[in-house]
Amino acid sequence: MSKAFKKELQSQQIGELDWTPEKRMESVTKVYYYVCQHAEQAMQWYLIKKNVKRKWARILRFWSIVVAALAALIPLLAQIYQGHAKIHIDPVWASVALFVAATLVALDHFFGFSASWMRFITAEVKIKTKYEEFQMDWQIKFAALKGEPPNDTKVIELLQACKELLVSVNEIITEEMEEWKRDFKAALKRIDEQIKINKKV
Repeated sequence: MSKAFKKELQSQQIGELDWTPEKRMESVTKVYYYVCQHAEQAMQWYLIKKNVKRKWARILRFWSIVVAALAALIPLLAQIYQGHAKIHIDPVWASVALFVAATLVALDHFFGFSASWMRFITAEVKIKTKYEEFQMDWQIKFAALKGEPPNDTKVIELLQACKELLVSVNEIITEEMEEWKRDFKAALKRIDEQIKINKKV
């Protein structure tokens, strides 16, 4: 996988193809490897990105839970140590802890760590399913040839199978991108609404 692909999903060039009777099987093979590479790179991209999103989602969610639990504990500790000569716990720190917990959750929503993690898992599984189906269908089509070179009709069928995989993978990527846009807009809307509420307060 190229370094450029690790950063962003990019299109690859299929190269020159020769459809003369002597060269068309070689051209079909090139198309096959082209669409296979595209599907494999997409799966790898989502796998890498998924692990990054999972890491940050877990970190932010873990600490939001810990801090929220601390916020619930502070008033109890304040009651327990009320009047204690050496230990004094101000209950106002519970509000501070709640604010920190809410901020951690807001950061997760804004950067979309948890949502992206789920989206990437779904996209990777969908592409993997399509890719595995394509591989089996491809073997079935070649088994039907019984070792003979494909005729014009069979060549078209093989190319059509390649096209269907390519279209399916691109549709999954586009669907994931659109969902990301919806999630990001929703996160911005929630933050704007919260800012308006805080200004009123």
